[in-house]
Amino acid sequence: MGIAQKIRTVLKKHDHDCTDEAIKRITETWYSRKKTLRKLLSRHPAWNKCSQKITISVVNTEEVVANRQDAAIRFFPLFPQSDCRWIIANAIQNGMTTLDKDTSDALKAAGMKHAPVGKKLSKIINAWAEAEGKPENYDAVFAPLSDAINAKPREFEIHASIHPVDFLLMGVTAHYESCHSIDGEHLHQAGASGVSKGSP
Repeated sequence: MGIAQKIRTVLKKHDHDCTDEAIKRITETWYSRKKTLRKLLSRHPAWNKCSQKITISVVNTEEVVANRQDAAIRFFPLFPQSDCRWIIANAIQNGMTTLDKDTSDALKAAGMKHAPVGKKLSKIINAWAEAEGKPENYDAVFAPLSDAINAKPREFEIHASIHPVDFLLMGVTAHYESCHSIDGEHLHQAGASGVSKGSP
């Protein structure tokens, strides 16, 4: 489905003028006003000519790291200083979820008998805490740490679009309608239509 047909579908759905003349006026104005911006965006390797946008995948690791650090700060004061505690804390800091060979070897050298490569770090911590002697509030403090260790980074996408349909629908979501809504009273004076017609 081409751009003109997509515009027609949206306008018809929202009870706006969807005649050939109206579609031509919108597409020609949009194409002219966004020409410079389109040329700039098209240089990006992620540019999609068909959808008229750039899509960038993002993995947010900062949230996971922060949660790990916060949980570790509350957890480790429950136990005395030891080589195993330092090695485990370092593994958490490095974002480890399962034991690698170096950490496995270090824990074994520090006296931990069962620390196989590939074993979940949360289970290693639990076994170590069992050997050290769990305090009364252990479960309440360990649970957030275990969740933080095994949490996956949040993945999302950023879309930089100049597609006219995206302009027309930018004020409408499943949860709200903004002042830019295509269903608003002043669609052709301001709002989404105004943004689509504006120069970059």
